[in-house]
Amino acid sequence: MLSRGAFVFRGQRAIQLLSHRGSKGKAGTFYEPKEWLWERPAEPPTSDEATGWTQESRRTGLYAQKLGMTQDWDHWGVRTGITALHVPFCHVIQVKLEEQHGYNALQVGTGHKHPNQTTKPLREHYAKAGLLPKAVLGEFKVSRDALLPVGTELFASHFVPGQYVDVRARTIGKGFAGPMKRWGFKGGPASHGTSKAHRTHGSTGACQDPGRVFKGKKMAGRMGHKFRTTKNLQVFKVDNKLNIIFVAGAVPGAKGTFVRIFDAKNKKLPMIPPYPTYVPTEDEPEEVYAGMYIRRPYQEGMDKITEDDDPTWNLSVDEIRALFMEKRRKQLAALLEAGDISPEEYMGRLDPPAEDLFYGELLKRNADRMELTYRDLARKPVYLSDVATRS
Repeated sequence: MLSRGAFVFRGQRAIQLLSHRGSKGKAGTFYEPKEWLWERPAEPPTSDEATGWTQESRRTGLYAQKLGMTQDWDHWGVRTGITALHVPFCHVIQVKLEEQHGYNALQVGTGHKHPNQTTKPLREHYAKAGLLPKAVLGEFKVSRDALLPVGTELFASHFVPGQYVDVRARTIGKGFAGPMKRWGFKGGPASHGTSKAHRTHGSTGACQDPGRVFKGKKMAGRMGHKFRTTKNLQVFKVDNKLNIIFVAGAVPGAKGTFVRIFDAKNKKLPMIPPYPTYVPTEDEPEEVYAGMYIRRPYQEGMDKITEDDDPTWNLSVDEIRALFMEKRRKQLAALLEAGDISPEEYMGRLDPPAEDLFYGELLKRNADRMELTYRDLARKPVYLSDVATRS
């Protein structure tokens, strides 16, 4: 039995989710706080015999450059803030083996850097790999069977739309900041009895005992410019043509910052990923969306809708469109059999006019329910289910 329970914030608004009742009838005993479940999701795969991948396998990550934030509409017509991460010429620079270094890892470099701005030891290090100096260099620990040859290029499709990733980068530096901005302190009284202490933090310690200020005391100081990791960001889509990864949510750092992106450690992969990495093909689509891997969010009043009130209440935009087009096709076929329209008129009125009518009717009936716009419905993305293979 389902009941209304837990809350989660999406952007600046709270979305109420459904939670399963426990055995004692208390709401909120079992629930998934980040997605609304019409039905229990499919169990993630455990292994892949073809590539040897398992959920315990550890793939390499890569470095990408943050381009900024934009917005897009998911499979359910919900607008989502996404961050664009460009992967500019990411290559494997060095392979570290457990026999020599004590662990298995791949050293990865991204971007370009002028040789005059690189030290001589690094120039020789890149020359051994047959590559030009990179803007950023780092390593990722991997499983033994996930090692890659030196010079292998890593693409944006190394990550599959719908999976979760962790992104680590240096935050934006704010300079020297006071306690109110840095820690959110309330500050002193704003009027009576305050002399030049409106935004100070007040007392910082005791007297002779302990006779010092404890380490970690929240005081004024430099704010930002520290490495931080944002966990469990979902890959919204991947642009194979421009080599860009779009993740839902915000990523640390300013525009132009190189970020470290890798498979989420606290989430299982919902699909079999390219293992050990993605190999491009000639017939790959330009963009791949997460599609049905993005769960439909709960919206107010949906629990009161039944199939008698609206047969399309639990369908996506594409499914509603297919039903409408089938209904329109039957109507035109009846007119054709009655002789009211000619075959040429039947073919002319079948597709474009029907699509326009579908947009108008869907917007009129479902605007409040799904918050759709013409831009939402005009999109014709390639979903992950349409792609035969990713490796």
